[in-house]
Amino acid sequence: MNPALTEKAVLVLNLEHVAQLAIRSGAWTVDPTEQRMRSGIDNEAPFLIDAGQRGMACYDFQLNPEFRASVPGDLGGYRPLRVPRVQAIHSGPMYHASGDILETISVPGLERAAHFYVFFVREVAMASRDDIGRRPE
Repeated sequence: MNPALTEKAVLVLNLEHVAQLAIRSGAWTVDPTEQRMRSGIDNEAPFLIDAGQRGMACYDFQLNPEFRASVPGDLGGYRPLRVPRVQAIHSGPMYHASGDILETISVPGLERAAHFYVFFVREVAMASRDDIGRRPE
């Protein structure tokens, strides 16, 4: 990892397969509705959870409403940074396969995701390191 960047890191944010339309694996058809994504905030900081919930309500971003401490996958490599790791991921039946194509992505969902993450990053940027890093009491 690049030390010039990592020593300044306050949070790692991982977005994967946002705005994925629901795929019915039995019929291999694409539904017109978005699949809810799994969400995780590994330190379960109340500030980060609150920012996520407010952003979801404001922009109708399709995250599961419960933020869990689990952030599997790519974020594991960032554990040595000792900063909060935040994730939104959808891994449906065509995850990283040939079905992961533009036709299975919701354009309005991508727009909602973009607005949500602008909001979330701005909230984090205005917060103190203590608020971002605080674990629940």
